[in-house]
Amino acid sequence: MAATKIRLTKKVEQLQIALGQGKTGIMPKNLIAQVSQVDSRFDFVVLNKGLVDKVTLNGELLIHSNNKFICKVRVTKVLKNSCVCDIMPTTRPKFPEGHVKAGEFLMPVIGDEAVVPGI
Repeated sequence: MAATKIRLTKKVEQLQIALGQGKTGIMPKNLIAQVSQVDSRFDFVVLNKGLVDKVTLNGELLIHSNNKFICKVRVTKVLKNSCVCDIMPTTRPKFPEGHVKAGEFLMPVIGDEAVVPGI
């Protein structure tokens, strides 16, 4: 009975990771990446770091532009030299009142920097 429970627990954890719902991946503390592609329709970005740089599935990074916070992202796919990250919607600030895009969410742009939280 206990062995079955352990096996099922591990299977659930594997499925959660595959669906991007698992534990946060451990990322190298000194990792700095740049946004190389942005998809505003599906709220994801591509970063220029990947397996070679020890990027891990479910790792989290903060994206900023000129020291201004843009959003937090979670790695959903890791390739050799790049990774795909979903933008975490609850972390995105909106443009302030008086701005041409007031009320719209800030979006990363190509060239913005992504860092591991805590640097």
